[in-house]
Amino acid sequence: MIAILLVIIALIITLIVGRRKAVVGKETTVEPYGPAGITMDVDKVWGNRRKAQVTVHNGSGSGYSGIGGVYCIEKQVDGVWYILKDDNYSISYFDWELPAGGSYTQVFDWYDHFGVLTKGHYRFVNYLFEYVNDPGVDICVLAEFDI
Repeated sequence: MIAILLVIIALIITLIVGRRKAVVGKETTVEPYGPAGITMDVDKVWGNRRKAQVTVHNGSGSGYSGIGGVYCIEKQVDGVWYILKDDNYSISYFDWELPAGGSYTQVFDWYDHFGVLTKGHYRFVNYLFEYVNDPGVDICVLAEFDI
């Protein structure tokens, strides 16, 4: 419930401010974590640099699934990663299934959260919250891409 309220507030602020271009914020030190063998690729970016298709791959021997996640986009400037401004992270609600040896693909439209990405080197950071196994596994995967 709180997450939905935060998303609504972020959308209202975005409509009022009308931000068009992404702006870097604070420095970040995010590292991937979770089961070995889980990776992610940014397959393509389109929609005037405001959307991306990402695929998460499971090279491990176990299956995982969950509902929802949190993502952000970071930009590398002079060798340092900075998170794009949008109250840091964006929540996305979706069911995901990551069978052993399998993958899934999802499309993200980040314009309302981050704006249009300018030329540069970025990475997409995706946190997945797994609920099938007890107590569940949190997964953080990263994928770098260029605009």
